[in-house]
Amino acid sequence: MGKRRRAGHTGQDKRGVPVAVLGGGARRQAAKMADVSAELAAALATLAPAPIDSAPVSAPAPAPVPPATELAAQLSARNKAGVVAVLEALASLASKTKRLQYVSGGVGAAIVTALAAFADDVEVARAGCSAVCNLAAAAETLAPLVRDGAHTAVIAAVQAHAGDMEVVQHACGALWYMAEEEDNHASLVRRGTHNAVMAAARAHSSDVEIARAACGTLLELSVAADNRVPLVRSGAHTAMMATVRDHAGDVEVARAACDTLAYLACEDENRVRLLRDAAHTAVMAAAQAHHGDVDVAYDACETLLNLSCKAANRAPLLHAGAHNTLLAAARKHGGDVDVTITVSWTLNNLALAEDNRVPLVCDGAHTAAIQALWDHSGDVEVAQAACSVLCKLSHEADNRVPLVRDGAHAAVVAAARAHAGDADVARDARDALFNLACAALGQ
Repeated sequence: MGKRRRAGHTGQDKRGVPVAVLGGGARRQAAKMADVSAELAAALATLAPAPIDSAPVSAPAPAPVPPATELAAQLSARNKAGVVAVLEALASLASKTKRLQYVSGGVGAAIVTALAAFADDVEVARAGCSAVCNLAAAAETLAPLVRDGAHTAVIAAVQAHAGDMEVVQHACGALWYMAEEEDNHASLVRRGTHNAVMAAARAHSSDVEIARAACGTLLELSVAADNRVPLVRSGAHTAMMATVRDHAGDVEVARAACDTLAYLACEDENRVRLLRDAAHTAVMAAAQAHHGDVDVAYDACETLLNLSCKAANRAPLLHAGAHNTLLAAARKHGGDVDVTITVSWTLNNLALAEDNRVPLVCDGAHTAAIQALWDHSGDVEVAQAACSVLCKLSHEADNRVPLVRDGAHAAVVAAARAHAGDADVARDARDALFNLACAALGQ
């Protein structure tokens, strides 16, 4: 069983878009201009109206200069103040239509040039990264910004000014946005976006906003199957584990970390290394810390499911207590069908290792499968997974009496009747009942 997306479980945009705010001086100036306008209106009211045929014709207002053109002019003049002013105006832009219009007009490439021209200037870096972050808030700009190289410019800025919190926050926010576009995934990893956000999270380990942005970026990048092995080779999994430890109480970090590890564990090549580096204990700790959150529970169980697909991982997972995390999730979120299916298939994988079967029954894995069959009697996926678990557990003679005592036979009979047309349910129910009947015969 590979990683499955929960229905309706998608990443939420948790970053704010900068909004222009008038400072005290600007507000006073605006008030002064309002007074002047009132005086002019009063003066004009005293004038005699001009004849209709001699009414003055107003000259058309000059067309506004596109930001890309204005930024190029300021760069040509090496006018840093002018460059910063244009970038700050772009950072405070509130209109989605204008963002798309300006990016289509080449402002992304102009920002890249500005950041390169003033690479050592922290003020330009702040304004430039903030501008990219704001422009990237419009989904339609994400692919064009990456085509223009905005991601490489932002990465260079965050590397050059790694100690400046404002630069790092805006840069990580911009990279998170750009990672949301599927077409950008390969380019972003190729240019080292994952390394940049991992370094930022390490350098500012106490800042939860940077942690969320770094985890969110790695999550988006891990959705692409081709990125998963390179991400693990670069240590993305250990960075996520460190971040979720540093911010153990933050549920957003926990969700993103567990979801990312679940995606990374989809690749067979990653599974042994993830277990060796204790990815399973990281998600188990997150599930315990946020036991009331169904998304953390689901993603933690999904990580354990994917890790358990590797035969060599099954005994170490049981030894580490992974099954207890699964059973706790089943008790707390048994009404959630996705959690129930994931728990059941993971228990099934653990039960593929013969030496795991008796300990699983001793710790109550069979009761979770039985309860799942009753709670979700109409769901064929639950029936397939839970009957498969009970069938495997019933192969061990020492398990048969407790299975019958706790009603496994009644649950599989009911499942077989409810899903009479499903061959998998029928087969596993039949085999389980045969094994359980041996207990009555003393075999």
